[in-house]
Amino acid sequence: MDSPLGNPPQTERLPPAVRDRLQISHRDSDTIKHELTMLIYLDNCCFNRPYDDQSHANIFLETQAKLGIQENSLSGKYQLVWSYILQYENDQNPYINHKHESLMLLIR
Repeated sequence: MDSPLGNPPQTERLPPAVRDRLQISHRDSDTIKHELTMLIYLDNCCFNRPYDDQSHANIFLETQAKLGIQENSLSGKYQLVWSYILQYENDQNPYINHKHESLMLLIR
């Protein structure tokens, strides 16, 4: 019997980054549950948004969104993606504590 999500995907056709995150768990012999971890790329501005002046509504809302993504990342619901450009931009940050916090978030 097909699962509620349809037939299971043919994993050999998926990109490795997606295939590695695909978990198929059997709840019973008739149902297959598919779970994917969402990959999210945040640019350097997102990592530094909490350090900006929070008295502006748009900055406050962007900070709350970033912190929500961060919380879901730490819980395993999302996985943050790192790039060499992000590494380069982060290395240029003159604030050592901001730079360190960005790196710590991504290696957890």
